[in-house]
Amino acid sequence: RRLQEEREPLAREEVEREEAAKRAVDDERRVQAHALGTEGPDATAKIALRLPAGQRAQRKFPPDAKLADVYTWAGCVGHLPENEGRGLEIPRRFVLKTSFPTRDLVAMDSTIQELELSGTNLVLAELEDDEEHPAAMG
Repeated sequence: RRLQEEREPLAREEVEREEAAKRAVDDERRVQAHALGTEGPDATAKIALRLPAGQRAQRKFPPDAKLADVYTWAGCVGHLPENEGRGLEIPRRFVLKTSFPTRDLVAMDSTIQELELSGTNLVLAELEDDEEHPAAMG
């Protein structure tokens, strides 16, 4: 019984730490969403994104936009005005993948055009906290 009493505050602290980390990520993503701006006239490369819960989102990018820009959008997509109220859940850590053939997208400095992503459907896959990945966001 004493051991259980000692564990409870530790478990509560762990939960509080996790909640604080989640709030920090959400706050950062809100800032990114605000900074993202709207699609410009040069945004001709349409990318669709499928989230872990099956929801979808899409956006047009300039063909010379970097993969890093797509990751930024994917991370904050749930906080964009056009998605308000849709309840889009973005995992804290994720990787973007092509759907067929499946390949992880990790070349952050490559452009959408170089990666041939225009008109594609990307999959946002959650990474576990202990999973190492070169493109892990979060």
